[in-house]
Amino acid sequence: MLEEKLIKSIEKYKEEAFALNEYLFNNPEISGQEYGSCKKI
Repeated sequence: MLEEKLIKSIEKYKEEAFALNEYLFNNPEISGQEYGSCKKI
């Protein structure tokens, strides 16, 4: 039952997570100055 809920949650947000990951990869920022990253999240 818990495993099913976890899988459903992963499926629900995976596209958003992949898109955010790709954005962060393509737009690196200096540590402590992650303005664009924070705005995107």
